[in-house]
Amino acid sequence: MLTKQIGSGVVNTAIKADMASPEAIREAQKVMASLNKKGKQAVEKYDVSACTDITGFGLLGHCVEMASASDVTFEINVKDIAYLTDAIAYAKMGLIPAGAYKNRGYSIGKVEAGSVEEHYLDLLYDPQTSGGLLISVAEKDLKPMLQDFESVKMDTAVSVIGKVSPKSDKLIRLF
Repeated sequence: MLTKQIGSGVVNTAIKADMASPEAIREAQKVMASLNKKGKQAVEKYDVSACTDITGFGLLGHCVEMASASDVTFEINVKDIAYLTDAIAYAKMGLIPAGAYKNRGYSIGKVEAGSVEEHYLDLLYDPQTSGGLLISVAEKDLKPMLQDFESVKMDTAVSVIGKVSPKSDKLIRLF
């Protein structure tokens, strides 16, 4: 589960290039200014297997670390992830921060991308500023936790991005 949209590095790169839409700028500012406090409140009563905040290592960098430490494989559906307004369009245009390439280099050999399109990969490696929480929770707690996210009135999009499976030859499998 992820508690904020991703793509802040890509949107910030678009801002620096004077190519970002006003809507993209507003949403990125709102998401980056939003604290993870409400997310923490929503998960406190559950048995969370693992949790980390998404920062400069990008979503996949943090997924690799979490899966490695837990000796499991993460299966992630890239279309279930919430992205900032226009982030996909900017990634398709090649507005990618340098840190994303460093993050990708770190994960070589650990991620199976299958037929995932390049712009999604760029966003998954995109370094985040004030990113959301990546949370691993038991399936039985998923629905009530999502209801608790609604009750604390999250200012950001919460998305269920995949599942945890027994460890395989790759730490992350994307589809």
